[in-house]
Amino acid sequence: VATGEAVVLEPTVIAAVQDDGRYPLHLVLSDRLSVLLEDVLAQADLVGEGGELVLDGEGRCEVSTGIGLFDHMLELMAYHARMDLRLEARGDLEVDQHHTVEDVGLCLGKCLKEALGEKEGIERYGWVILPMDEALCRVSLDLSGRPHLSYQLDLPARLVSDFDPTCLREFLQAFVNEAGMSLHVRGLSGENPHHVMEAAFKGMQWQLVTGLVFLAGLCFRPDLSLC
Repeated sequence: VATGEAVVLEPTVIAAVQDDGRYPLHLVLSDRLSVLLEDVLAQADLVGEGGELVLDGEGRCEVSTGIGLFDHMLELMAYHARMDLRLEARGDLEVDQHHTVEDVGLCLGKCLKEALGEKEGIERYGWVILPMDEALCRVSLDLSGRPHLSYQLDLPARLVSDFDPTCLREFLQAFVNEAGMSLHVRGLSGENPHHVMEAAFKGMQWQLVTGLVFLAGLCFRPDLSLC
C-alpha cells in the first residue's frame, strides 16, 4: 500500500494511509480499529510482521517483543482493557531494552489516538486505586488530547525477571505523548517490584476501559469476573 493511497477493506471501509517518516504506517478503521501495516523504524525494525489494535475487542493478545516480562504486561493491558492486540517487535536488544520498549509505546499510543478518531461521546476520564497483593497503585487518566505524565513509582535500577524497570517510565511517556492523554501513576505501597509494575499496568488499562466508554447508548463497564 502506497503512502497516502486510499484503500478498501471488508466490509467496505475506506481509510487513508499516512506516513510521517518515523512511525509505522497505520490504517484506521471506523470501528475503533488500528492496523500497523509496515515498519519504517529502520534502527529498531519494530513491528516486523505488522500488528493490530482493536479497542472494542475481547482481550485477545499475541505479542512478541523479545522481553518476557514486558510481553506479560502487554498481555495484561489487552486483557484488562478488553482490547485485542497483535504485535511483533524486533528491537536492538543487544544494546539495551530502551528503544524497543519506547517504540512499542509510541506505536500503541499512535494506534489508540487514531482508532479513537474524534472521541465523540466517550467518558474521557478514569481513575482507580488498584491492589496487587502487597502493592497498591493509584492511576488517573484524561483522554484530553494533551500529553502529560506524572510518574511516581519506586522501582529498583536492576532487572526484574528479564525487564529493566527504568524503561517503564519511557514506555508510559511515549504512550501518552502519542495518545494525547494525561496520565498520573503513583505507587502508594509495595515491596515486590513485579507487583508494583503489574498494579500500575492493570490500573492504567482498567481506566482506559472507563475512559473509552460511550456515554450514551452502548455503555460497557469492566466485567468483575475477569479479575
